[in-house]
Amino acid sequence: MVFKLRLGLYRELNAASNTLAVTGKTELLPVRCDLYMSKDKPAQWIRKPKAFTVVRCHAYTPENTTLYALASIDINSDMGESFSAYKIGEDEQLVEYITSANLACGFHGGDPPIMEKTVKLCKERRINIGAHPSFPDLQGFGRRAMEISVHELHSILLYQVGALEAIARVGGMQVYHIKPHGALYNIAFSREDYAETIANVAKELNKVLLAPYNSAMARAASRIGVKVAFEAFADRRYMQDGSLVPRSQEGAVIRDPEQAAEYALRIAEGEEIKSIDGKNLKIIANSICIHSDTPGAAAIAKSVRRRLDSAGIKVLSIREIIG
Repeated sequence: MVFKLRLGLYRELNAASNTLAVTGKTELLPVRCDLYMSKDKPAQWIRKPKAFTVVRCHAYTPENTTLYALASIDINSDMGESFSAYKIGEDEQLVEYITSANLACGFHGGDPPIMEKTVKLCKERRINIGAHPSFPDLQGFGRRAMEISVHELHSILLYQVGALEAIARVGGMQVYHIKPHGALYNIAFSREDYAETIANVAKELNKVLLAPYNSAMARAASRIGVKVAFEAFADRRYMQDGSLVPRSQEGAVIRDPEQAAEYALRIAEGEEIKSIDGKNLKIIANSICIHSDTPGAAAIAKSVRRRLDSAGIKVLSIREIIG
């Protein structure tokens, strides 16, 4: 069953009418509902979450029974960013804890053999994969701003995703989503023409777009019918507008595993976090990212996964969550 869910602080499903009652500030999104119940105990369940993202619905639903959906979220990482003899990231350790991976496509990292190796690694661990295209900036690791035309941007995105798709297909995998990398991601948070170009490529290639909530990318994708998975970061600080604090600013990167885990849990449960200037900020997310090149990334991922599991939040890939 697929419902139009209103994202808010609290939601419940009435099985008789297939409707959802919501409290709190809301926004319409098409998502799938995962209901945990049985014929013998149709309304029983262990924990009522504060907030949730949701997956497929397989449940016995008698009339006039109110049900609650189970909290779930994806953990993703930007991977396959090594190049030639240069190793970047803790990919082999990270796959123990993540459910989705965004694979570099050669323009900031990830040469063809690395792409092939990373696809194989993700297949072995049953990790959902997506493309992680960037500006053509190997020397700057894709983290330097570039001024290019939307025509050129469109071409380089097609080129990168197409390269990964070919390698994935031969390796028995499917590229499910697109997430821009580095400077391109940060610029397209607010720049409408770049955001529209990224969304158009996702539509042309029939991919889900992994993008920040309330970003120009998410809005552009929604306007043209592209599915969006909202992303948040466990290892990065936020500005008050929901954009990431520039890496050049002190405190932009969270390196402490327990601090990152608490950050991730608050986001997953729909709680407010503190922006870099100490103000309350609400981030809605289907997926939480841990950068593979953050120092101690594997320890951070382990701590985040353990904290989410302990809180009863089901960790699933964005393919399972978004559908």
